[in-house]
Amino acid sequence: MDQLEDILRNKRDEIQSDLPHDGHFERFDLRLQQLHRRSIPLRWIAYASSLAAVLAIGLFLFIPEPSQSSAFTLSDVSEQYAEVENYYTSSINMQIEKIKNKATENGKVNPSIQLLLDDLEAYDQTYQQLCHDLEATPNDERVINALIVYYQSKLEIMTKILDELNQQRNNLPL
Repeated sequence: MDQLEDILRNKRDEIQSDLPHDGHFERFDLRLQQLHRRSIPLRWIAYASSLAAVLAIGLFLFIPEPSQSSAFTLSDVSEQYAEVENYYTSSINMQIEKIKNKATENGKVNPSIQLLLDDLEAYDQTYQQLCHDLEATPNDERVINALIVYYQSKLEIMTKILDELNQQRNNLPL
């Protein structure tokens, strides 16, 4: 038993050292930064894609076939809906411009932000379908509400994307 105690006393510093090897924290921080950079754009793409899929499925299940004429919008239904549509379209256009400015920040195009913009354009196909449905049934509250939800969802997604981009920019080392 005395031999074991002697060995433990001699090796006490090695045993009780709970500090990691040199460079451990730097390597760990680098891995976290790489993981964070990859996960953020993919997460927003997943949100936008899933929201578009849910809306598209809902449209196909609950809304009649669209007609083959030009786009019919909320402003064609009533003046109140025109005000709602103008509010959302102007807000969405401002957010798009902000995102586009972020995409070309520092003189070069950020490919992940450009991918998000492309996904948002694909999301507009849902809008086209809703406009066709609105033209077919202009007094159908379900279609009108679906268009308003579309505007709200798109604005919310874009706001979250901008918040995330601003947060990323603030977290970058100087």
